[in-house]
Amino acid sequence: MTRGLPVAADRYYLVAAFYIIPLVIGLWQVYGRVAHAVSGAPGTADDTLAALARPWAVPLTVAFVVPDLVVLIGWGHAALAPAMIYYAPVAVLSVVVWSVIALRARQVGTGRAVAAVLAAAIVHGIPASVFLR
Repeated sequence: MTRGLPVAADRYYLVAAFYIIPLVIGLWQVYGRVAHAVSGAPGTADDTLAALARPWAVPLTVAFVVPDLVVLIGWGHAALAPAMIYYAPVAVLSVVVWSVIALRARQVGTGRAVAAVLAAAIVHGIPASVFLR
């Protein structure tokens, strides 16, 4: 079973295909809106969402989704968990660093930018941990 979902692990990817796009959009919304609220960035929450779109999506895609697919295709489902310990931290660290840089570019101080990104990562990580394997 996957965490939080009554779906057998061998069917997870099939089931996830039906909800992954709305989930990812929702996670990005949570991430950006929490970061905006905590950072006090000037402008609207939508401005912060736009500023954080690439710093959130690109590292997750390049450093997490692509390696996950390579491992899954090359070595199978059982190899994902052992391999993930190497590339998942790179993805998370990349998102944090690039998001802080994006908030700094929006005239947010470094300390507040770091606090905002960490808060956003934690808050959006809760639903992600339930619905993503």
